[in-house]
Amino acid sequence: MIRVSIIIPVHNRRKVTIKGLSCLNSALDNYKKKSKGLEFEIVLVDDGSNDNTSGYVSDNFPFVHIIYGDGNLWWSGAINKGVNYALDKLKPKYVMFWNDDLVVDAEYFSNLDDILRKDRFKCSVNASKIYHENDKDKVFYYGGFLEERKGKLYINRNNNQNKEKYVECDFTGGMGVLFPVSVFDKIGLVDNRNFPQYYGDADFSLRAKKAGYKIYCHDGLKLLNDRNSTGVYHNGSIFKYVQSLFSIKSPFKLLVHFKFALKYFSPIMAIKFILRKHLIYFLSIFKIKFKSLIKYLLQLRLLIYNKFLNKIPSKSIRKFFSKIYMNIGQDSSIRSNVKVLSLFHKHISIGKNTIINEDCLLDGRTGKIYIGNNVSISREVMVYTLQHNIDCDYFNTESGDVIINDFVWIGSRVIILPGVEIGEGAVVASGAVVTKDIPPLSVYGGIPAKLIKKRKSNLLYNLIDNQYFQ
Repeated sequence: MIRVSIIIPVHNRRKVTIKGLSCLNSALDNYKKKSKGLEFEIVLVDDGSNDNTSGYVSDNFPFVHIIYGDGNLWWSGAINKGVNYALDKLKPKYVMFWNDDLVVDAEYFSNLDDILRKDRFKCSVNASKIYHENDKDKVFYYGGFLEERKGKLYINRNNNQNKEKYVECDFTGGMGVLFPVSVFDKIGLVDNRNFPQYYGDADFSLRAKKAGYKIYCHDGLKLLNDRNSTGVYHNGSIFKYVQSLFSIKSPFKLLVHFKFALKYFSPIMAIKFILRKHLIYFLSIFKIKFKSLIKYLLQLRLLIYNKFLNKIPSKSIRKFFSKIYMNIGQDSSIRSNVKVLSLFHKHISIGKNTIINEDCLLDGRTGKIYIGNNVSISREVMVYTLQHNIDCDYFNTESGDVIINDFVWIGSRVIILPGVEIGEGAVVASGAVVTKDIPPLSVYGGIPAKLIKKRKSNLLYNLIDNQYFQ
């Protein structure tokens, strides 16, 4: 049995810690059902939390070893305290750095077991491939690299899988990284004096590489991480940018950059490294400001349309301005006060001889709305292509196209939710909420909308709007 100690530093984010521990425990339980090759112990280092993190963990995860800091350990000090405890009390063969905000794949530890059965990796540093939790196809980390001659330190964010399913790299972060115990015997602990919060992980792994250890990042060790849950960033604020240059919580603290750069680059390359990093960082502020300005102007244009232009008492003039946001077929009509949710995309398409009555809402923000020919949409109908996922921890949005086929009649105050298709000739009764597809020539009503009867029309009509001002 090979023993592995997982070290998790935490501080005052109980909900995040609970979620992370629950996910980690589930993955470990899944592994135990399949194999007994590795035995895991979790060491939680609570650095002075005052939100009862330790109390909750002790009550609900009694198998977790909890040790305490005074609030001044930061990441590197907490890792060192956890490592010392593990080496002294648990006697592992491997120590794993972990974060409490990681979501772990169910097969993660089975894949780790397979990796450690190969001679190449038994005495190496083995790192995880990190994805963004809010965008599960977007890679945050797949190997870190250092180019001394160019003064460059960068993270590979490309999903460039190769036949071997791993990449050899120069350094790694601190999320899901497995170190043989011999590393600590050979190079000591993380440098918590010079790199208390950021760069401690990169420095430690670079020292390990210099000491002769190979560092591999594995495609099979997949983790998700919420990149918004940690650190101090400017978010477009120059004041926050200046703050970030001096905050220990910031990955852009100048003093830490100088110490790291002078340790791994020549003086000239160190200056180049710092200037490049902060120039990119500073320019990103103006990029955010420019995007905010464009967004402001687009929202202002939409406000003018929804508050004024869509109320002009002329059908032809309203139709002219409506074409900013939608494609409108011949002889179709957009009546007064039809609101649009869309900044610049023409996500709304309307066929021929279709009438959109007063006070409707058409949501073209992300999904698309396709409305066919001879469709009658009554007053105060709301068609949505975007909604929130109530089961998501971060209340993320999810979108879906809405398709309303030819000869559909939608009654007043109907709500149509994202991802719905309404079949040709269908009728939706007033006040219904449409959550699922409706078959052709069907009459639906209620909340949620359900089948009432079948429609028997041959659908031979063409809608004509005789109103000039509505």
